[in-house]
Amino acid sequence: MTGPVVIQLLAVFYEDWYVETHEEIPFNELLYFLPHLKTGGSAVLQTVPSGPSMQLQNYQRLVVSALLSAKKTATITTPYFIPDSQTMHAIETARIMDVDVNLVVPERADKAIVGGVARAYFTPLLNMGVNIYLYKGDILHAKTVTIDDRLAFLGTSNFDIRSFALDFEVDLIFYSESEVSHVLETQEMYIANSRILHRSDWEKRPAVEHVVYGITKLFSPLF
Repeated sequence: MTGPVVIQLLAVFYEDWYVETHEEIPFNELLYFLPHLKTGGSAVLQTVPSGPSMQLQNYQRLVVSALLSAKKTATITTPYFIPDSQTMHAIETARIMDVDVNLVVPERADKAIVGGVARAYFTPLLNMGVNIYLYKGDILHAKTVTIDDRLAFLGTSNFDIRSFALDFEVDLIFYSESEVSHVLETQEMYIANSRILHRSDWEKRPAVEHVVYGITKLFSPLF
C-alpha cells in the first residue's frame, strides 16, 4: 500500500511499539517508509485501530453503523462469532429492513468452547432469517465484513466481544468499488465451499447440545 494509509498504519505501529517497549523509534528509521507515502492509487481506504486503551470501541461502532446503513446485503466471515447485544440488534434491524445477512463461520472451530459459544447464537440468527454458512475447509481465518457493494472491512478483528473491547486490533475499511469487489469475490468463494445451515436441520440437533450451547453462552463475555 502507498499513500496516506501508510501514515495511519505507521502511527498505529509507533503507538503499539511505545506502549510495549517505552522506546521511541528514531526518526531516521521512519524515513524508510517515505517512498511509500506518495499518493498514486485510486482506492479510498481508512485505518481503524481499536483496543482497551481507546475511549470508544472503534471497530464495533463502525460495524454497527455499517450494518444499520445496509440496503441489500451484508456478509460476515469470521473464525469466532461472539457478538454483543448492539451487533445482534444491528443484524436484527438489517433483517427487519429486508437486508440479506450472510454469516460464514467454520464448520469445525479450532477452539471447541469458542465454537460452542458461537453456535449458541444460531437459533436467534436463524429466527431472524440470517443465512448461516458452515465453511467445510480446513480453516477459516478471514475476518471480513462487506456492506452491499460499497464498503468492506478487512483486518485482525474477529466478530466477537474480545476483539471489540479487549484486544488491540487494526482493520482497514475500503470505500472503493474495485477493492470491495475483491473482498466480495473471496467471500463468495468461502460460501461456495460451505453448506448452508437450515433451521429444520438445526432443530434436529441432540438435546445435549441445547444444554451445552446454553451453558457456554453464559461465559461468552470471557471469550
